[in-house]
Amino acid sequence: MRTQEILFAFVLLLFCSCSDYDDTALNGRIDNLETRLSKLESECTAINSNMASLQSIVDAVNSRKYITSIDELYGEDGTTVIGYTLKFENGTPITIYHGKDGEAGHTPSIGILEEDGTYYWTLDGKPLLDSNKEKICAVGTNGITPKMKIEKNPADADIPYWYISYDNETTSTPLYRATGEDGERGEDGDSLFKNIALSEDGTQLVITLNDGQSTQYTIPMAIDAISSLTFIPRFDDGKASIEYRQDDGSFHIVADFKVLPTALAQKIASEWAESKGNVEVDYTEVATRAARLSTLTVTDVTASDETEGMITVDFELPVEIMNKSFFFSLSAKTGNNEFTGSAYIPVYSDDLDEQLAYVPDPRPAPAFYGSLQYAWGDEFNTDGSVNTDLWEFEEGFKRGNEPQFYVVGDNNAIVKDGRLLITGKKERSPENPRYDPTSSDYRKNWQYGDYTSASIRTREKRFFLYGRAEVRAKIDPTHGAFPAIWTCGRNKDWPKNGEIDIMEFYPSGGVNKLTSNFAAGKNKAWEAIWKSVFTPLSYYEAKDPDWIKKYHIYSMDWDEEQITLYVDGEYKNSIKIEEFKNEDGSVTFRNPQYMWLNLALKNNGLGLEVSEEKPIIFEVDYFRLYQKVVDHIKPTKVENFKATADGSLVNLTWSPSIDEGGAGLLRYDIYKNALGDGNFVESTTTTSLMVQNSNYGVETTYYIQALDGAGNYSEPTEVKVTTSSGKGEEYATATTGKTYKIINFVTGKTITNVKATDGKMYDYVGLADYDESNPKHWTLVQLADGWAIKDATDNMAIQVQAWSTSNGGKMIYYNYVSAGDHKQNHQRFNFERQSSGLYLIKNVNSEKYLGVGSAEDGTIVTQYAKDTEGQYQYWKLVEK
Repeated sequence: MRTQEILFAFVLLLFCSCSDYDDTALNGRIDNLETRLSKLESECTAINSNMASLQSIVDAVNSRKYITSIDELYGEDGTTVIGYTLKFENGTPITIYHGKDGEAGHTPSIGILEEDGTYYWTLDGKPLLDSNKEKICAVGTNGITPKMKIEKNPADADIPYWYISYDNETTSTPLYRATGEDGERGEDGDSLFKNIALSEDGTQLVITLNDGQSTQYTIPMAIDAISSLTFIPRFDDGKASIEYRQDDGSFHIVADFKVLPTALAQKIASEWAESKGNVEVDYTEVATRAARLSTLTVTDVTASDETEGMITVDFELPVEIMNKSFFFSLSAKTGNNEFTGSAYIPVYSDDLDEQLAYVPDPRPAPAFYGSLQYAWGDEFNTDGSVNTDLWEFEEGFKRGNEPQFYVVGDNNAIVKDGRLLITGKKERSPENPRYDPTSSDYRKNWQYGDYTSASIRTREKRFFLYGRAEVRAKIDPTHGAFPAIWTCGRNKDWPKNGEIDIMEFYPSGGVNKLTSNFAAGKNKAWEAIWKSVFTPLSYYEAKDPDWIKKYHIYSMDWDEEQITLYVDGEYKNSIKIEEFKNEDGSVTFRNPQYMWLNLALKNNGLGLEVSEEKPIIFEVDYFRLYQKVVDHIKPTKVENFKATADGSLVNLTWSPSIDEGGAGLLRYDIYKNALGDGNFVESTTTTSLMVQNSNYGVETTYYIQALDGAGNYSEPTEVKVTTSSGKGEEYATATTGKTYKIINFVTGKTITNVKATDGKMYDYVGLADYDESNPKHWTLVQLADGWAIKDATDNMAIQVQAWSTSNGGKMIYYNYVSAGDHKQNHQRFNFERQSSGLYLIKNVNSEKYLGVGSAEDGTIVTQYAKDTEGQYQYWKLVEK
């Protein structure tokens, strides 16, 4: 332990001795003790001020504060200097008082003792102790200032005593008689401070204590100029570094500068911090060689407590200069109103992306991505609720027997600190609005759930057609987490509407994996054709152990030819649009898509670890869409939308829509009875469409929307029409005594040379009854919900299937009113008239087109009918 005692003797009132004193005067003084006591108390005020000032001086030296001004204090006569007021750079003043020369007497001696950097008060050279016998700190957080007072001591015949207090005079301890032991002292005494003067160069104030050792303290004075300002790099590359502030999402450069003379560092730092007009930072980009510099905002200036002459300047950077090469220079003004500037300093920002990997990126969306322009998206920068002008919430139980109940509102989806937080929680869900205990569908027969989460999408808010979509997000790897970034198309039911999984995360085969998927539709409802790529999480963690803790960019590039998926720019999966189709041949990804963000919860083999204490959180920094043309303007609403019925045939006509947004009008989409999935009828680029309705005498509402090249839909227009009860002449309808056959409309050929399942070839009209040796003619008969093809003679229903090897190679006989399909499931069929006047035979329930006969390889034809050349063709009914 290092111990050093610095004794500051408070020779407070040392009374002078004179050879010609008068006893009467002395007795008078004693008699006038109250008057003397009043004067002593005045002196005591000065003593207490000096004690506080002593404490401030020690603190100023230790903290390297400097003095900005010194003012003299005058006595009652207005001419005698009795002390000084010193003001420090933080504006705090202290006052010190002179005393008068006198003879030493028995008075309290207050000092300061330093032990290992801690200062303690002393009395007569010994540490002052509190009631707990602990030394009393003089400087620092726990430092106190003793107070002196003079008052009568009842324990000593009410003689005035010096008292000392350590608790702001709550309690006081008597020390010595204030009148002197024999009452023979003079009234004047010595000062705590022996001398106060400026150093020879005028840069420091030197305070000398009257402690017998003439202890000196020096405090720097403020002056008007600095001679140099030099950047001190923290790294050997000589560059300044950019720092990211997570608390407010700002970028800063913190640079150190050496100031000469070094004694001015504290003063300059204070002046610069007080007024930003005293310091400025300019920057210029390397590439532009700009003559006119831009100014950066100084946010803080400090002087180092450890390195003399060092100033640290903190200034904020605008995000638009991130990841650019630029230089900056610091210029400073001092009291003489002249500026001293540093050289230009290069900035290092190569590690900026790494710094941002763990936090939301506060930089605005770039205006371009290659040749594409930023079109729209959500930066999630406004704290609070999700923007429902762009997003809609799902509600309830939705898919895949997942246990979470999707909640609408802030409970599970909130925007905070620059990102969207979707939270999966273990808690009782709201009551299911679709609850039906009699239903076999879990989405209806579950009244409540044990988990909640959120799912938001832009469906019916905003669609897009082609472009680049990217989402920056961070995955929570807790078991049971099933976050997804995906899109779905409009018009048809899933999966024929097309699904694109830009990112899904869930266990597969006991291993956490990220998936990049495409889905189109099979002919059977709700069955998908998948093209999937699974990437184990371990693949990414092998490259970066912190991978799962960071945000990553999941993106999709979609143009007229193909769609490609990426993770952080690394290729994952792709499809050719004309090759990856629905099973019925329709092109899946020519329709607008909408964005979807959700967090499902699912036990895929590794458990479901969400709990009340630990929810699962899916963080989304932003969603951005780039397109060739920025077009937020919807095409004009379709006018003059009309419908004319001819039997069950409906002719729709309308006036052209106008697109003023720049992407250009693409087409018109027609819907029946409602907009959206499952109600789509057909698309066309013309201003008319012939539609085959299902029934006669039925009122139907048709809707039309114009679509532009960016994916914007016009407001819908609707028209109602009732099909007539009569049968138009264009239809080959049954008439008594007439029979019909089906031929190729173009070639006139019947379906012949069909290979049956027994391997034989048959040259009959493509439709035959149960007796292969007795081909018949057939009649088209309208039923309540479709059409049937019947034998014109015995009214038996057609069996559209291959020959059977049973029953002697004859057709299996079925006496049904409706036609049977190739699987011997007896169905009803419609004749669907095309705009060209041709017909397709279509199953009423499955909407599959009927195949008549089997293909040469023995497989049953299910799409259209084949002619003798094996080509799928349209067919029509002609009178036999």
